[in-house]
Amino acid sequence: MSCSIYGQEKVEYTLNVTDEYSAITADTTYWKIEDVLLDGSDNTDEYSDQAIDYKPTKEYQSKGDKSVTATFDFVDGWDNTFKHTTNISTTALVYDEPLMDFSWDPEEPTIKDDVTFTQLHDDTRDDTVPKSYGRIDSVDVDIYNDGELENEDLTEDDEFTYTFEEKQDGIEIKLAITYWDGWESINTEIVKVLDMSNIPPVSDSTREDSGVCIPNYTWTATSSDEDDDIDELTYSWTLSKKNDDDEWEEIDTGDEIEYSYPFQYEGDYKLSLVTSDDDGGSDEKIEEFSIVFDTCGTGDGLGSGTIVLQPNRFQMIAIPVAGVKVKEYFLDKIAEIVGDDASTVIELVKAYPSSDASEKKYQVFIPDLTNPDSSTNFELMQTDGDITEITAFYVKTKEFDGTIEYTWDSADGGD
Repeated sequence: MSCSIYGQEKVEYTLNVTDEYSAITADTTYWKIEDVLLDGSDNTDEYSDQAIDYKPTKEYQSKGDKSVTATFDFVDGWDNTFKHTTNISTTALVYDEPLMDFSWDPEEPTIKDDVTFTQLHDDTRDDTVPKSYGRIDSVDVDIYNDGELENEDLTEDDEFTYTFEEKQDGIEIKLAITYWDGWESINTEIVKVLDMSNIPPVSDSTREDSGVCIPNYTWTATSSDEDDDIDELTYSWTLSKKNDDDEWEEIDTGDEIEYSYPFQYEGDYKLSLVTSDDDGGSDEKIEEFSIVFDTCGTGDGLGSGTIVLQPNRFQMIAIPVAGVKVKEYFLDKIAEIVGDDASTVIELVKAYPSSDASEKKYQVFIPDLTNPDSSTNFELMQTDGDITEITAFYVKTKEFDGTIEYTWDSADGGD
C-alpha cells in the first residue's frame, strides 16, 4: 500500500490485523521507518518487540519516497513460527510555491501621495480545495529594486506605505519572500512596476512697466512646478485685442520666459500664458488689461523727461515731441552726447507706427546706413485721423561702458 504527506506532517502508522485464532505472537512486532536528513545522513527509526496494536509516528526530515516495514511472528497451530512482513510506501511531498501578488493605492501616485501597498498572497493548505502552498514566514520590501530594503520581516498580512520624492516611471517594487516548503526555508521574489502621475505646473507671471507716457510692459514668467525642474518648463504667450465686434482677436505670440509687445493702439487686451512641462501637463494664466495713451496729452505741456539707455539691450521708449523725426531728434542727439557717430552705440531703432502712413509694417532705421529722407525715418508723434499718437519704438544698443542719459522736452517740437 502507499500514501503521501506534505512536509513534516506527523504520520501515524497502524497495522490492521484480524487474529481470529490468536496466532500472532505477542510483543514480536518490528517497525522500520526509513528517512534521511537534508544533508543525506540517516534518520531511520526502528521499534522492536512491540505489541501488534502499537502505532509508531514519524516526522520526516526530507522529501521523497519513504519505505516503511512492519514485521511480526505468528504460529500455524503445529508449533511452527513464521514471520509476516507488510511494506508501506510513503511519499513526502514539497509544498508548492505560494501565489504572490500585491497592489498599491493610488495606482499612479504623485510625489505628494502617501502610497499604501497591500499584500495579496495565497499560501493556503487545504486538501478539500485542494491547495498545498508553502507557508509564508517573512516579507522584505525593496522599493526601486536597488538592494536597499525599505521594510524587513513583514508578515504576509502587513500593509506598508511609501512616499516617492522624485517623479519617475517604471519603478520596480520587489517583495523578497521567505516561505517554508515543508522541509526548509525557500527564498523567492515578485517584482512589479509602478508608474507615477505628473503634477501640472502652475502658470504665473509678473509685469513691469518701463514705458514713458505710453505703457511699455514686460512680463516675466514665474511659474512653478512641484515635481519638475523649473528650467525644463516651456512657455507660450498669446496676446489678443478686442475688436469692434467685441471679440478677442489674436495679434501676437511668444515662447520665451519674458514677453513684451510694442503697443500702438489703445484698447482692451488679453494676455494668455500657458506653462507646460515635459510630461504634457500645462496650466494657463489669463490677464486682461487696457492700454490708454491719453495720459500724456497732446500738443504743448507734454513736459520733459530723461531716458537711460543701457548697453547691449533691447529697450522700448517713447518720445512725445511733435514735428520731429527719429534721426534728427534722437539719433543725432545721441551722437552729440557720446561725441561720436550714433552707430557706435546704437545698432538700430524699430517702430510699428499706427498711422496709415506707416504702410502697416515695421519701420527700421540703421544709423549711418538708412537714408534720412526715407519713410523709415519715422516721426516721433503722428496724426492718425483725428488722433495724435506717440510712436513707441525699440532701441537696440551696442556694447559700451556705463549708461547714456538722453533728455527730451516737448517744447522742442513743432506743429
